[in-house]
Amino acid sequence: MTYRDRRRFLALAAGTIAAGAMAPAHAFRIMPMDAATAESLGAACAAAADDHARRRRLLIAANAALPEDRRLAPAALEEIVARTACPACGCPLGPPLPTD
Repeated sequence: MTYRDRRRFLALAAGTIAAGAMAPAHAFRIMPMDAATAESLGAACAAAADDHARRRRLLIAANAALPEDRRLAPAALEEIVARTACPACGCPLGPPLPTD
C-alpha cells in the first residue's frame, strides 16, 4: 500500500465515521406509558407511601439537627421536600404529612 493509498483510505474512513456520528441515535425512544405499566407504577407508589413518609421525616430531622443559623425556614423546607423525588421509585415525596 502506497502512501497515497493509505491517505485515501484514512480519509474515507474518517468521512464514514463523521457521517455516522452525525446521524441521530435510535437506541432510545420515548413512548407513551401503557395501562399495565401505569398500573404497576401506581401500585409501587402506593406500596412506598410509608417509605416516602419516612424519607420526608428524615429530611425534616436532618434540618432540625443543623445549627439554628443554618436551618431552613419551614416553608422553604416544605418546598424542597415537595420537589424531592424518591430514589427508589422516582415519585415525589408528596404533600405535607398531617402529623408534621
